[in-house]
Amino acid sequence: MEATTMAPRSALHELSCNSTVTTVAACDGTPSCRGQQPRFGAAVSPQHQGAKLRKRPRRDTLPAARNSPKALLQQQQQQKPLQQEHVLPGRLPEGVVDIDAAERDDAEWCSEYQAQHQAHLKAQEAQPALQITPESIARAQDPAVLKLQERVLLVNWMCGRAHGARLQAATLHSAVRLLDRALAALRLPDRLFGEALAAACLCAAVKLEEVDDLPARVAAAGLNAAVTPAAVAAAEASMCAALSFALTAPTAASFLPRYLKAAGVAAAAAPPHAAAYPYAPPPQRHQQQRHARVAQLAAYLAELALGCPDALRLRPSAVAAAAVGVALRTCGGAAAAAAAWLRTLAHESGYADGELAEVRALLARLHAGAEHSAMRCTYSRGAGAAGMFVALGVVSSS
Repeated sequence: MEATTMAPRSALHELSCNSTVTTVAACDGTPSCRGQQPRFGAAVSPQHQGAKLRKRPRRDTLPAARNSPKALLQQQQQQKPLQQEHVLPGRLPEGVVDIDAAERDDAEWCSEYQAQHQAHLKAQEAQPALQITPESIARAQDPAVLKLQERVLLVNWMCGRAHGARLQAATLHSAVRLLDRALAALRLPDRLFGEALAAACLCAAVKLEEVDDLPARVAAAGLNAAVTPAAVAAAEASMCAALSFALTAPTAASFLPRYLKAAGVAAAAAPPHAAAYPYAPPPQRHQQQRHARVAQLAAYLAELALGCPDALRLRPSAVAAAAVGVALRTCGGAAAAAAAWLRTLAHESGYADGELAEVRALLARLHAGAEHSAMRCTYSRGAGAAGMFVALGVVSSS
């Protein structure tokens, strides 16, 4: 039997130390040599004897191994913990409190740009396209179809539907704002279209502010039977086209929560009862009830202003600031009435106490005559227990 030429000991040693297949790094270039790999235990040709064998890298040195969860965890443990950076507010005037300091670490409050957001809203409400006056509505409408004094009937119905559907205050204010802008932009062909337009504005505001939808048949409840869902949809399309689909606009509800917070009032959706705070001392329960009453009265006054034609000339931020000022003077007692307009509230709203004297007087007149006005739905809610009876009594605007 002829002796076969075996691989050198060094080559066999390298093959035995690595379980992976080795590759040939050099070749003589002959066709028989190209693409061939030496096999373990097989004869090696003379061309391969002088070739330098190179091992493949082990699995633990691959990039995938370096990016394994265990390796990434070790890298994170070796790194220094990141320091959270806060965007500090600008230097506040003396006596002004940073009302966002408590929520600085809570990302959901977006306290980093609350001041910029309020400045944007005030700049937006000053745009000429959003300046609606009673005269602009009267010029656009036919007195035989809709008089300016009849507008409050539509607003009162919208308030009743919003209360019945448990909509947010921002939704109601947005709906009335859409109605006023639509009345100033398009001419109503008949009264039925006016009712359908009110329902359409309510549906559009629900789409903008609420999570759940409000069907057109539910929104049109209480209107003429001829106001069908199809008529509401047609009125909504006409309203969107007349406003060039620019449906969002600042309202008094956009500023009211911020101004209540600046006044040191914790806004409450419902009046707190003594049973709800069994472990709170009596002074704290009294303060919570006072805060809830101030918030309820301010929201009630802002809602009454929706049906007043003279309030159309006012900016929504002025109505919200005046409502908070009247509520503080009424519910805070003599001591709070002397210093009702705090420096923090004046800084956040941008209005001095003397600038809102006429607006406060207007809100006081609306409050005094609400029982005999057309805003029956708003008055009934404010006179009930859920409204903390804020419609009853006398408010102080001075």
